[in-house]
Amino acid sequence: MSIGLILGIIAFLGFVLFTFFPSSAKADFWDDVVDFLDPTQHIGNILDGRPQDNLPPLLLPGFSTDRDSTTTVFVEPGSNSYYNNIYNTYHSSYRPEPRPHQTPIQVCRDTTANNYGGRLPCVYPPQVCQNPSAINYREALPCRYITPVPNPTVDIRADDTRIDFDDSTTIRWSSDNADDCRASGGANGWSGSISRSGSFDTGDLTRDVTYYITCTNSRDSDEDSVTVRVDDEDNNDDEPTVDIYANPANVNYNGSSTITWNSNDADSCRASGGTNGWSGSRSRSGSFFTGNLTNTTTFSINCSNDEGSRSDSVTVYVNNVQPVQTVQNPTVILSVDAGTVNYNGVTNLRWFTSNVTSCVASGGVNGWAGTRNIGPGSFYTGALTGTRTYTLTCSNNVASATDSVTVTVRGQTVAAVTPRPVTTTAAPTSLVLINSSIDRRDEVTSSIDNTRPRPGDEINYTIGYQNIGTGAITGLTLQATLPQEVNYMFTSGNNPMVFGNNLVFNLGTLPANSQGLVTIRARVGDDVPAGTNLNFPATLSYVNPSGISQFVNTYASAQVSEPASLTPESLNQNVLPASVFGAGFLPTNIFGWLLLFVLILLLVFISKHLFYDQSFGRRPNSLP
Repeated sequence: MSIGLILGIIAFLGFVLFTFFPSSAKADFWDDVVDFLDPTQHIGNILDGRPQDNLPPLLLPGFSTDRDSTTTVFVEPGSNSYYNNIYNTYHSSYRPEPRPHQTPIQVCRDTTANNYGGRLPCVYPPQVCQNPSAINYREALPCRYITPVPNPTVDIRADDTRIDFDDSTTIRWSSDNADDCRASGGANGWSGSISRSGSFDTGDLTRDVTYYITCTNSRDSDEDSVTVRVDDEDNNDDEPTVDIYANPANVNYNGSSTITWNSNDADSCRASGGTNGWSGSRSRSGSFFTGNLTNTTTFSINCSNDEGSRSDSVTVYVNNVQPVQTVQNPTVILSVDAGTVNYNGVTNLRWFTSNVTSCVASGGVNGWAGTRNIGPGSFYTGALTGTRTYTLTCSNNVASATDSVTVTVRGQTVAAVTPRPVTTTAAPTSLVLINSSIDRRDEVTSSIDNTRPRPGDEINYTIGYQNIGTGAITGLTLQATLPQEVNYMFTSGNNPMVFGNNLVFNLGTLPANSQGLVTIRARVGDDVPAGTNLNFPATLSYVNPSGISQFVNTYASAQVSEPASLTPESLNQNVLPASVFGAGFLPTNIFGWLLLFVLILLLVFISKHLFYDQSFGRRPNSLP
């Protein structure tokens, strides 16, 4: 083949490539021809980052090194090759070195991280305390705080604040939240640093001395003092004096008071009476906390010296005293309004107890069985179709008691019933009120004719009740409890069932707008001490027109006074009227005095009329 033919073929191929692939040609035509004739140069350009156009595909790393072999190379999309999906066959003459696999860079995607968008791992700001009041504000958690130091307190006192000349007592003190304490004033070594709590013997004192103490901590200080007063060297031949008082003098049930006493010229004092450890030797001046009081209590003290002794006392009155309950054997009474009823008839059960804490019912029907109140109580049987026995067992922590009743039901009878026209009327109602002169808030009330009886006195305990409703109430039962200090004598109008000091009155039915009265006569025991409170509770139970059991309570009280003393004045105060007119002549109430006054006026009028007729010679007219 001639050189001219070869050059012609090359020129023709260049023309074809330039004509049909003008948009893909990005390199000089002759450069492409050179690269085509020498592929190794083309591959070097690609590896150096200089991609070429319109050239055969590249061999991937790992192709055969056999110069005589033929290799087919497929270049995947996204590779470093400029071509995609092109197949070609050629003889390899170049082996590029394999390149290491490159892993995509992993970045932090947490927006709260300091290196958000940067290389992993995410880096976060340090966790610090954000509370400005903390001692480690803006430092590592947890927050730490200064514990506030409370103010110190100190209290100092003397066992006896008034002593004899050349006598001694003990100083005692205590403190809280103090770091150190210092003493000042005083005598016989009371000064300087001392313990935060302790005691100090004053030694023999011949003058009044005041003991000071100051306790401190890093925040504040507190101080206190006590003065010990020393009597003169002798009592000047004077008898001692003592005064005692209570603050307050009146307390409620379970209330407390403080007893304070002071004496002069006394060598020693002893307490008596009282409660909660009051009795025994006492300092010549001081105070005493009574603790809880449940009864009116008198606190007495006696102080003495070589010349004599004096006594004084104070009484702390306790209001709303609760009745003292003596645990005794329980009693229970179960009764029925009607022991025999017709078929489908109804009745009411009633029970009364004393000295019990719980009750349990058994037998019966229509919900009778189960726990019951300790009464007074009642139970509506509902319609009965057969004979039933009802049992009630009540107990306390000592024993138990049981009672039962049987309700007999008559046989069923069948009879023609003539229908009656139905009329609608208002349901009857009832309202029971019991008037009281003790507490107007109670619906049921009671009163005592003598609220300050003496031992041995007889008193009348009156309980009144009233139904101001429009319907009658049934099963009216009154239970009155007398205090242990009185003895039951009799009642007027109604005879109760007596169980110790518990009186039970079966009052039956109370019509609408009706009322009743029960008066109980009782006698105060001869040995009841003065100041004893007498409590008279009472409960009235009944069934209203709707068949619902209800009850109301009342309460009265009295206090035993001192027995009357026989003095010459009391013995002679009625001598003249008794000697002139005879014992019992003078009236004892205002009505008697009124009658006596009318009688005296009548005698004066008759005497004046007779005197006038005699003085003027008047004579009765006579017929001619």
